[in-house]
Amino acid sequence: MRPTNNVDLEELFQPPSRTGKNGAFPLQGLVDAFPMKNGKAITDPTSGYNPQDPYTDRDPRLDFTVIRDQTPLQNRLVSGFSPINIYQGTYKGVSTGPDAVYIGTSTGYYTNKMLSPNAVSQDFQHRTNRVLPLIRYAEILLDYAEAANEYNGPSGDVYAAVEAIRQRAGLSPYQLPTGLNQEQMRLAIQNERRIELAFEEHRFWDVRRWKIAEQTDNIQTKGMEITRNGNAATYKIFNVRKRNFRTAMYLWPIPQSEVAKSPELIQNPGY
Repeated sequence: MRPTNNVDLEELFQPPSRTGKNGAFPLQGLVDAFPMKNGKAITDPTSGYNPQDPYTDRDPRLDFTVIRDQTPLQNRLVSGFSPINIYQGTYKGVSTGPDAVYIGTSTGYYTNKMLSPNAVSQDFQHRTNRVLPLIRYAEILLDYAEAANEYNGPSGDVYAAVEAIRQRAGLSPYQLPTGLNQEQMRLAIQNERRIELAFEEHRFWDVRRWKIAEQTDNIQTKGMEITRNGNAATYKIFNVRKRNFRTAMYLWPIPQSEVAKSPELIQNPGY
């Protein structure tokens, strides 16, 4: 593809203070899927995760993927970077603004994936040359790891493929636990795909081909509310929207106009 000079992604994803159009709001479930920088899941009691300081010492990919409270972004109105204020309340003399949870974002987050740090939406002075990738090497490694694990279990090659991605991401240690069985490795690969390929149009199809959408998509989605009073901050997870998934949704319905053309054509189950 030919490189283009634009701010298309910034116009879609950046917060209102950067004149973005709020293209997608990450959910708390995605944020929670990112491990700590030591590679341990936040649900692991030995990981060091602190729910009242939830973004410290996390997988570096989290900040590249999600704009959270106090993420610094380029500002077209002033020189340099300034933080995105998603909190409710007052911090450093600044009260709740247009980027805040319930005002600019319904989940407490904005999308940061593939945005240029120096680009600002609707600003001719801060644009970026970009080519959107059709496939990345990380996807090739994850495809290989998944196929090899399903064929012959968690061999050394499977470990090496997944760990190459974790090492590049900056996890320390980046190694997976030794002695994983096939099911455990399958879950590790699935979560690695979720976070490494977030917002690259994989997750929707992944959970359907894995036939786990009943668990992943039939859920109460969550967001994060941050309240600040001076230097004091409190973090509270809140409900956003209930999502429903039924097994019929693994297939799409055939248009009734097509089904009516022949008695041999049977509608997909559940419709």
